[in-house]
Amino acid sequence: MSHWYALQCVSGKENVVRDGVQKVFTNYSTFFPRRELEIRKNGKTSLQVKSLFPGYFFLQSRTRLFYHEALDISRKVGEMCSSISFLKVVGMYRSDKSIGSDEIVPILNHEMDLFLNMTDEREVVQFSQYKKEGEKVQIISGPLSGREGIIIKINPRKKRIKVGVNLLGEIQVIDLGAEMIA
Repeated sequence: MSHWYALQCVSGKENVVRDGVQKVFTNYSTFFPRRELEIRKNGKTSLQVKSLFPGYFFLQSRTRLFYHEALDISRKVGEMCSSISFLKVVGMYRSDKSIGSDEIVPILNHEMDLFLNMTDEREVVQFSQYKKEGEKVQIISGPLSGREGIIIKINPRKKRIKVGVNLLGEIQVIDLGAEMIA
C-alpha cells in the first residue's frame, strides 16, 4: 500500500522543488497535477496549463512518513533548491494532539484517486464538455464525466467550472476548464 503526502513550496517553483525531491529521494514518486484553461488577455485567447493547487505537489511513499523523515526531506531539498523555494511537508507540525505519535497523517487514498483519475499521462486535467438543460448540468466528456455532484458553479463565458473536492479533510474549490455544447 502506498501513502500520499502534500508538499508545500513557493507558488511557481513546484517543478524545481519536485525535480529536487526526485533527484535526492529516488524511493519516492511525485505527482504535480495541472489543468488546461483558456486565458483571455488583451482580447486574445490562449490555452494554458496552470497548477491545480498553486504552491503544492504530492509525494508518494511505500511506507508511512514520520516527522524525522519529513525533516530530512525539508533539509535536503531546501539545500538543493534553496530554502526559500521549499517550505514543508504538510502536516509536519507538532501539537499537543500529536504527542506520542511522530507519524504524519497521509492524504486519504480515495481523495488522491480522484486527482489521479482526472489527469492524463502528463498529469493535466483537460477540458470537459457539458450541456445544460434548465437547472440540470450533464458532463458529456472529459475528466469530470460522471462527477456532476461535485460541481459548484459554472462560468460559460470564461469556460470554467468550479468544483468542490475533499482534500486533507477540507473542501477545496478548484477551477477547471469546461465548455458548453449545444
